[in-house]
Amino acid sequence: MFILFGSQVRGHSEPAGEYDCAVCGRRQTFSHVVEREFFTLFGIPLLQINTIADYLACDACSNSYSRGAMEEPSQIAVIRKVVAYIAVGYGTWDRFDTMADIFMKVTGRELDEAGFRADVRGVTNGEIDVHKLVGKLSANVNAHGKQQVIEAAFLATYASCELEYEDRLRVNLIGSSLGTSLEYVDSVINYVRSQGYYGVRRLLTSPQDG
Repeated sequence: MFILFGSQVRGHSEPAGEYDCAVCGRRQTFSHVVEREFFTLFGIPLLQINTIADYLACDACSNSYSRGAMEEPSQIAVIRKVVAYIAVGYGTWDRFDTMADIFMKVTGRELDEAGFRADVRGVTNGEIDVHKLVGKLSANVNAHGKQQVIEAAFLATYASCELEYEDRLRVNLIGSSLGTSLEYVDSVINYVRSQGYYGVRRLLTSPQDG
């Protein structure tokens, strides 16, 4: 059956000048990117439905930043909390070295131990709602940042358990909160696997990953 009506997301980018990029460690040119969802007829966008995301992106490294918050890419703080959330769920929060290794492999940045412990406490006592934070992030992050969030969630899960359906579901829900499809989550996980899990070592003895 041919579907006449639908929706489509389109991004518009324009030069935004120069800013200091925390990842590049130098001043770089940036683009202002706005992603909008359109109502379509026969695949042709006709009417804007809403704005999906609005962010600044470094033209050199592709990291995205929330406008007015250039200290670090927009996904970094959320990835810290996602790793803490997964670690709390599996009782592996005390294996800081492994969680710090995952954070470094995904983001290229060091994980502050005191901050991680604070996030663990926040997740444990319910002060931190990870899915709500991930949902808010989706409005200020590009595909590169979304990929890193999913990679971190998957690797923290992979390191902590023998993956079963419920474990994959937890990663899928992180992707859903980001506004990504199940197919996109699958593609990110398959890429991580193809890269040898970035060298992350499991906390279990079995090599099976599910």
